Amino acid sequence: MEATSNYIEETTKTVNGFLERFKNNRQEVEKYLTDVNAFVRKSPLSFTSMCKIGLLSVKSQYAAEVPIILGQIINGFGGGPVPVTKSAFCQRRQKIKPELFKDWARYIAGNCGLVPQRWHGLIPVAFDGTTIPLLRKYDCPSEFGLWKNDGGDTVPLLKITLLVMLLDNIILNIDVGGCHRNEKPAAMSMLDGLGPEHLLILDRGYPSYALFKVLSERHVKFIVRVSKSFNTGVREFAQSGESSGEVRSSFNRNSANALKNSNLSISDKEPVKLRCIRFVTPAGTTEYLVTNLDAEDFPDSVVGDGYMLRWRVEVDIFFLKNEEMWEVMSGFKAVCVLQDVYSACVLFNIQTLYMNICQRQLEKENRRRKAMQKRPLHIQHSVALSVMMHYIVGTLDSKAESVSMAANIVGLIMHTASPEYPSKSRPRKIRMKRIRGKHWMDPNYKDSMRN
Repeated sequence: MEATSNYIEETTKTVNGFLERFKNNRQEVEKYLTDVNAFVRKSPLSFTSMCKIGLLSVKSQYAAEVPIILGQIINGFGGGPVPVTKSAFCQRRQKIKPELFKDWARYIAGNCGLVPQRWHGLIPVAFDGTTIPLLRKYDCPSEFGLWKNDGGDTVPLLKITLLVMLLDNIILNIDVGGCHRNEKPAAMSMLDGLGPEHLLILDRGYPSYALFKVLSERHVKFIVRVSKSFNTGVREFAQSGESSGEVRSSFNRNSANALKNSNLSISDKEPVKLRCIRFVTPAGTTEYLVTNLDAEDFPDSVVGDGYMLRWRVEVDIFFLKNEEMWEVMSGFKAVCVLQDVYSACVLFNIQTLYMNICQRQLEKENRRRKAMQKRPLHIQHSVALSVMMHYIVGTLDSKAESVSMAANIVGLIMHTASPEYPSKSRPRKIRMKRIRGKHWMDPNYKDSMRN
């Protein structure tokens, strides 16, 4: 239990460390203000209070959420709500740059003290992107551009690219842009933190000569899925029928575009030698992977297993969009939208730290249950998030009470652990299909409208 207490205290310091820099340091505060004269007057809505409220991405009714949260910040959980007008809250919120929450998420990732889990001695990381449609209000159309959706409507569209540490579920970096933001330049802008100890795993939306060249010059290992028509070398390899071979990626006119909006450059235009592997997925489809991993240390089957790790970033984005309600914005202006997107990443990293503490305790408990021939326990991430959201405000302080509140969060999450039961034996044969908004049922589903 003493080791767990140390982890809880370290986690609390990590989460609060970013806010500590703003205490009695006006220069640090001004870095994240749209108006340097903001937050000068004394008010319940101080800069740090707005940071804590913004972290929770107030998605419900203003009257029900903000006064209660502000009361918890100022008076603790025993005090009542602090009356604040909606106008005052909205005006103050727009004076904070969204980059504050982006830097907060990156700070937690860089100072969390986790020893990264490794795969064959390397730290797997991955990029992946997603989109969020927005309402056509205020400055969102001008800030993010308009995109024509499947229904024929033109709406503002947000394009998000995440860099995730796969085995630890930590968001290392995030890039957010409008509908015309290309995913390749977005990924290239976040390569600075990668080195020889990392393994970058990418889907087929990211490969380019510029990417391969930059990663090779930085000695970063990678596994990238490419299409059969990526270049002449891959096309000839696909026609050969061989399981593995060597291909080259050469400079072309599109290579320079991939380096836009990044501080990266390539030293020369020499072709990059790559190892190409024919990979058969569990679904039976044939894909092609290119990598710079050594064939002796990483056989073809091992490279295929490494690529399958990329699915974890898909799961993380699914969690952000469905559990943290990424698409439910607390404001209509561009600054509010960006604050919500970045603050969700902060919450995701904080939850990962708490879940790691709980997993340590769970492993000990499951060893005891195994000796008693009982089913192992597991924790639902969505339940853990709801517990954390309710009490997280109490941990956002440097006082000793924040550590005890964090311990309460861990205890409540552990209390929600339930036995893990095997999945149903009957597999689904056909997925649900949607055609023009109407669902079709297959034999594995019972239509609720029928008797």
